[in-house]
Amino acid sequence: MKNSSGFIFDMDGTLVDNMPYHTLSWQRLLGELGVTMTREEIELRNHGILPEVIRNLLGDQLSQAEVVAIGERKEELYRAIYCTHLQLLAGCQDFLEQANNLGVPMAVATMANNVNVAFVLDGLEIRDYFEIVIGEEHVQQGKPSPEAFLLASQGLQLPPENCIVFEDSLAGVEAAQRAGMKVVFLSTTLDASNLAASPSILRIIDDYEDLCPEILLSMSRAG
Repeated sequence: MKNSSGFIFDMDGTLVDNMPYHTLSWQRLLGELGVTMTREEIELRNHGILPEVIRNLLGDQLSQAEVVAIGERKEELYRAIYCTHLQLLAGCQDFLEQANNLGVPMAVATMANNVNVAFVLDGLEIRDYFEIVIGEEHVQQGKPSPEAFLLASQGLQLPPENCIVFEDSLAGVEAAQRAGMKVVFLSTTLDASNLAASPSILRIIDDYEDLCPEILLSMSRAG
């Protein structure tokens, strides 16, 4: 029986711990372009859909064709670097299976493009867990806009307040809050200590090892 609450997962840094590989691919690409930028600078500007990130990093003077070409090169580098490291976060497979057995409808809402989504979801054979997959091609605005999460909740046919978002970024947390959703925060890329007091944060976790879908749903319903 379908559960009345749903789970919406960001992908990068949330299902897989791949953000360092994205940063490394940006460093290599910027090096090819003759641009020097620290890891911290890249991570600060690496949010939103890919065209937004490219302009955050390289400026608004780029043509659309240049943005497309740069984006394709960056993602090629990323997949080449990360392909031998592709794996789910610890406990994630069991968590997804337990949630599926409980009838919890699940979606992915990511700023990744469809090639990278297929690279992860199909490469790890987990796409069937998700009723809806929202990616870069489906939105007009990247996070912290709530657009992706709201589209996912609509696709699951659930009100936003019945959805729990799994996120690893501050922009993603803000997007979930603006959508009226509770959040489980994955501390894969950021120190989450300053988020602990936020009323929208249900749990802060390193991975899914000790996370139980039933308890999480109960916590959400209890407010």
